Amino acid sequence: YPTLRSTSIYSLPQNIELSELAGNGTSNSPYIISNADQLNAVRKNLNAHYRMSNDIDLIDSLVWNNSSGWEPIGTLNADFKGTFDGNGYVVRNIIISTGADYIGLFGCLGSAAVVRNLGIEDITITGNNYAGGLTGLNSGTVNNCYSTGYTAGNGNIGGLIGYNSGTVNNCYSTDYTAGNSNIGGLIGQNSSGNISDCYTAGSISGNSHIGGLVGYNVSGNILE
Repeated sequence: YPTLRSTSIYSLPQNIELSELAGNGTSNSPYIISNADQLNAVRKNLNAHYRMSNDIDLIDSLVWNNSSGWEPIGTLNADFKGTFDGNGYVVRNIIISTGADYIGLFGCLGSAAVVRNLGIEDITITGNNYAGGLTGLNSGTVNNCYSTGYTAGNGNIGGLIGYNSGTVNNCYSTDYTAGNSNIGGLIGQNSSGNISDCYTAGSISGNSHIGGLVGYNVSGNILE
């Protein structure tokens, strides 16, 4: 768990408009994200292109939503469909404490989504079903990403991705991952997804369908 500061010195989120950011959200000129408030604004356009220009610390988000922490970007009914390029930078201290499903930095990544070149470090995520450091559900493409920290819940819990039906390549996790069923060091459940060149080096705890890389592989290709 991260070392928490007194809540009196946390800063509340600022309402950043995407028009205030460098770039225009296209593939040739993505929006540039350099701090937590700008990252929080990504949810305002789930179809745009984004690129990080700095490491981002989300420790302040602990108090953003009645102490439940960071609100995941994208939901089951409104998933993220854009491109998010971490550009080799890190998002750290993602703190989520909720009974909700589909949680992580992103809640749900749609089939057109691409997330790449991103590190997720020192996370503390506790939810119900479909939880992962990067995303609760992935139907898109995740490439060259990793996670470290702690992720726990009930079912479909992964260090990086809770439930995968997309493509995951060149990723790893050193998370401590815990739950009830479908618990994986990298991915909780894989269904028709393609996984290649990935590994894990964390601890996993659960009751059924537990795996170092994938907790439960329904179908799909896994090439380690």
